[in-house]
Amino acid sequence: MVVHNFINPFNFIPMQKTLFIVLILTALFSCKKERVVVSGHLIDEATGKTVNPYPNAKVRLVFDQSYGYTEEVGTSEIDENGFYSIKARTKKVGVEARLQLYVDDSGHNNIDRHITLKNIVGYDFMLP
Repeated sequence: MVVHNFINPFNFIPMQKTLFIVLILTALFSCKKERVVVSGHLIDEATGKTVNPYPNAKVRLVFDQSYGYTEEVGTSEIDENGFYSIKARTKKVGVEARLQLYVDDSGHNNIDRHITLKNIVGYDFMLP
């Protein structure tokens, strides 16, 4: 009598499903968002003092996307002392971002700076 060792391939399906679910959950939780804080002042270049000559100015933290689009991560108004603070959560810590001082629609006084985003970043805008 000949005995064949036949392994049923369908016995492995529950293990494959379990492995797939574990891999998906690992991928989801490894991509958690980190808290970032970007803060600073507007500083008059001539005097070295903090100022806010723009009552409606804002600072935006953005990532460049393709085709000229941006992804806004956070924004902050600037207080009367020239201080701003952006608190946000993102997965993109350690990459280049843009910090934009937005003064008005004309764009004449707006300032755009590239920064490397970390968990805590301090950046002062020097105003001419």
